[in-house]
Amino acid sequence: MIFKILPLTLSLAFLASCGLQQNSNPSSSSKGQTLLITGLKNFELQKSIAAAHGLKLEGNEIVARLSGNSEDLKSFAQNNQLDTVDASEKIIVEKDDAITPNEEIFYLAKKDFNVHTFIKENPSFDGRLVKVGVVDDGISPNQQGFQKTTTGERKYIFRTHQSSSLNFILEPSEGTKTPTWKGVVSEKQPIYESSHLDLNKNKVEDEMMTTVTEEAGTYRVCIDINVNQNFEDKECFRTFNQNGEFGYWDEKEFLAFTAEFNPETNTLTLGSGEAPGDSHGEGVASVMAGHLIGGKFDGVAPGAQILDYDLSEASNNDDESFYTIDTFLKAFEILGKQGADVINVSYSLFFTSAQTQEFMQKAIKNLVDKYNFVISFSAGNNGPGLMSLNRRGIYPESVLVAGAYISKELDEYVHGVTGIPESGIPVYYSSRGPGPDLGIGPTVMSPLSSLTHSNPANGFRAFNGTSSASPALAGMAAILVSAIKNSNLPVDANTVVEAIRQSAEALDQVPYIVQGYGLPKVDKAFAIYKDMIAAKRFTNVRAKMSAHFGRDGVSAKGLLIRRSENLDTLQDIVQINGTISALAASNARINLLRPLEIDYSHDFLSGAQRLWLSTGASSLYLNVDVKRAFQENEEEDVLYGEIKVRDAETKEILVVVPVTLLNDRPLNQRYTKELSVFSQDGICRHFSVPAGTQGMRIQTINLTGQNSFVRMLVYNPSGVKQFQVKGEKDDIFMETKIGGWYQVCYAIYGGTIREAKLYNIVTPVKVRLDSEYLSKESIYLNLINDSAAMPVRLYVQAKPLKVNHTVFSLKDTASLDMGEVASGDYFIKVSPFKNPEMTYPYENCTIQSEDSEGKVIRQQAMNFSISENSKSEKIKINCQLFDHSESYDEKQNAKYLLTVYKKSDIAPIEKDIRLFEGNNEISLKAELGTIATAEEFSVFIARSIETAGDYVEIGTFSIY
Repeated sequence: MIFKILPLTLSLAFLASCGLQQNSNPSSSSKGQTLLITGLKNFELQKSIAAAHGLKLEGNEIVARLSGNSEDLKSFAQNNQLDTVDASEKIIVEKDDAITPNEEIFYLAKKDFNVHTFIKENPSFDGRLVKVGVVDDGISPNQQGFQKTTTGERKYIFRTHQSSSLNFILEPSEGTKTPTWKGVVSEKQPIYESSHLDLNKNKVEDEMMTTVTEEAGTYRVCIDINVNQNFEDKECFRTFNQNGEFGYWDEKEFLAFTAEFNPETNTLTLGSGEAPGDSHGEGVASVMAGHLIGGKFDGVAPGAQILDYDLSEASNNDDESFYTIDTFLKAFEILGKQGADVINVSYSLFFTSAQTQEFMQKAIKNLVDKYNFVISFSAGNNGPGLMSLNRRGIYPESVLVAGAYISKELDEYVHGVTGIPESGIPVYYSSRGPGPDLGIGPTVMSPLSSLTHSNPANGFRAFNGTSSASPALAGMAAILVSAIKNSNLPVDANTVVEAIRQSAEALDQVPYIVQGYGLPKVDKAFAIYKDMIAAKRFTNVRAKMSAHFGRDGVSAKGLLIRRSENLDTLQDIVQINGTISALAASNARINLLRPLEIDYSHDFLSGAQRLWLSTGASSLYLNVDVKRAFQENEEEDVLYGEIKVRDAETKEILVVVPVTLLNDRPLNQRYTKELSVFSQDGICRHFSVPAGTQGMRIQTINLTGQNSFVRMLVYNPSGVKQFQVKGEKDDIFMETKIGGWYQVCYAIYGGTIREAKLYNIVTPVKVRLDSEYLSKESIYLNLINDSAAMPVRLYVQAKPLKVNHTVFSLKDTASLDMGEVASGDYFIKVSPFKNPEMTYPYENCTIQSEDSEGKVIRQQAMNFSISENSKSEKIKINCQLFDHSESYDEKQNAKYLLTVYKKSDIAPIEKDIRLFEGNNEISLKAELGTIATAEEFSVFIARSIETAGDYVEIGTFSIY
């Protein structure tokens, strides 16, 4: 649009903040007038002074409206040296031919939270006075949506990272009029997977001439980016955090970078630009706090300012590059010191047991208590299997965990997906509970799938996943904090989280362990917050089981009962108690008492229907008629029992105790079932796999014809996604290394209104190798098949050779100096001495290779190769697990084994055979008859070997 403003001299930015509308009630008489004011200082004081003169002052320090007698107005404005304009002055607006889009087409997150109506009624609650932190892969400083807040303030105000590889030491210069430092930005230092940096993208190891000059307390950086021994204007700019300026490594590709300077250490620190494919952080920041994205639409909290911690800056230092819990704890510390009110994390966090989850939980809680910020975490994209939110124990009650909700209109407008019900649904991949404590999954649901900034060279992207849901929830938290601050109320992060939780409205027909408390509403959350700090209601209401425990012995907040456990009935005591806000009066806790009503979702759950709530615990005796539940629901794969504890007067749900019953059918026979799957939804079957069963054969028949959108997923007893394959793969084998509960799930990614009808067949695979030792003169494998006859591919592979190992504890870095290594293919394996019941590990390993000429290459990987043409290679390996933390490691003493294996040079043998029931004798003499040395082999059977993991190991043998 083009605006012509006559006859005013006021700035366009000022008028834009006024709404760009012609005043509908002009009043230019001497009796009464309204002036628009900008540049007002100390608004509350001026408001009092105006009132003393019979004038009315409304608005804020950015834009205010002063009403009253025109002569008094003129005198007041002149005495205070204010910039004013008569509100009756006409603004002539000329519109261009472009169509102004309906913002809801692009951004529906505000609508689902009631943010759009809340901000319409309270314009100053749009995120103003709030700083939001983004812990992600970086944000581009040059994109439109990250320039200004709704009040015209600088939006993107802080950027940092932990890479010392982008630090450069400069030398102070003597005899200059202003303090000056000189040096070079050298690209000759190594970086992961390369022998040198290439910041300016010219594929040359440059040393770029650099100077820093102090100018009136700010620092001006000049870098000879094009290496022409001259500083051009575009190669000079001031530091970003202090001044908001930045440079370009490649202006055509919009590859912007930032610089900071520390005069105490003479260190210049650069932040590399956001390259193509590096757009996750842009998506997160757009959703949470973007303003005028593409000049058209806003994120959830457009008035907030952004702080950025970039996890992706390249380094050649293991401690800076390893992906560990300490990475996040450091990020939280730094953003907390910068005044962050809300922080978003849309990255996965991992663990090695439920106990280490509890340990991490305490560390995060300590940081929340110290810095008083709200953290929103994404639940993860591991659904639709139950317990797929298997890292739930990491999160303390004082943070938010966002599950992903998708509305019908949003999915259609942004992603072109149809078939979503009118009420919307939790999207199939949103991770769900029960967690290790057998309780809640996500805290609440949050909308996903928004249109956001991509990296600067690629315009926009349709951003989905729980990575999109979490910043939407963080933006809603920023709106709530903004409302609290702008209302001159104190802020307490724990109370903010609980107000959001209690404001949520549950989605119909969606289990609690899938959605948590539902979709929160910001207007309701604000009212609840005010009640909480006034001690009119409990802040935190929690329930826990007295007689049962969760995974690895953690305290249970719910129950998970499998049919394979053969229980007739189960009894427990549920202890319920509440706490009050830290901002409430100290004596309020002894006087707050509320009556409770207890609702039971099914007849197989029974107990008291009335109770009371105070800061002391009340007890509810619970009975679960397990036998009756399974008898009356024989065809159901899972029963979502729920005990809802309500305030007896307000009828609000205060806490939910989930009782999840799994009909895990024993996999000792063939099972068949017809299933229906809809757009963005998923469905699971549950099986109890007996010990000694090597695997399961899963066949899928698509009854509605080919559907490339169908995915099949299999989860192991820890709730970890072990296998995933597209729907056209209709016959697979899946290894079951340990016995126990497995889930076979189907889901549709995207989709149309046409459902997919599937016929699912699951058969146990029970095959064993009869011989452990075979003679090289007579190599016959005898396979005993206790399953049905089936066509398979026999896959025989020489076992790898163990070449080195070391023992380390969880709190340490495993270091292994292998010296010179012979040619061949190698891989690294990290495994615990004692397997915990529940694991979701993430290994960080770096491999440093040094050739005979001293050239060093470092890469993050779990395998490496040494070529036959290499003169010599020296190998060093360092590994850490995600649980590693320098700051919080006193309890991390579990022992782990790091082992390096060399793959055999003997090519694997593949034979397509039909495996009959009973004994099957297969000759391998033609393939292995020439082997002269003893070798050990692993034997697999597979439907195909195209997909990793699509095989079943049935034994090993040695040849002599």
